[in-house]
Amino acid sequence: MELFFPMVVSAIAVLATLIYASLLDIRDRRVPFITWLPMLAIGVACTAVLLWQMTANASLLAGYLALVTSFLYADYLDNRGRTDSRGLTSHYAKDRIFWYFIPVLVLPALSWFVLVPSVSVQLLSWYAMFAGILGYVTWREYKGWPEPRRKTKKGQVPCGPDMNEIIGRWYFVLIIMVFAIV
Repeated sequence: MELFFPMVVSAIAVLATLIYASLLDIRDRRVPFITWLPMLAIGVACTAVLLWQMTANASLLAGYLALVTSFLYADYLDNRGRTDSRGLTSHYAKDRIFWYFIPVLVLPALSWFVLVPSVSVQLLSWYAMFAGILGYVTWREYKGWPEPRRKTKKGQVPCGPDMNEIIGRWYFVLIIMVFAIV
């Protein structure tokens, strides 16, 4: 039982958060996103402790934190510039994009290249793809994505797939695939 103590703490945090969110929902018919953040922080910390207790593998722990950081970065990109969420307006500030992007690139590099016993050259190409996808999406977001599609000479908007739109909507599926393969 002592080994799974972090998960018991995490389960209690989830239960307390769900009870509080239910009360907010009954009272206000609205549950702000900030309500879920303590549960998320406790869950991430407890899972990291459990991973360390079971494996004592720093590379696995950094990889887990890299995945969590990538998820939080995707949330930031989807909500960047939002001002309607009390308490999170400064978090979603538009000028912080590159400050959040740095840990998203550093943690996988630590996990895949620094903390492992042996480095594979194949990981370099996977990391380049990971950094390239997130770098492209970050640059597009920084420049004011999405751009409207350009009209053809006849004045019509072309139909069919647009690579910018596809990457802008589905980039995170590619990121999860990279993490799963690596």
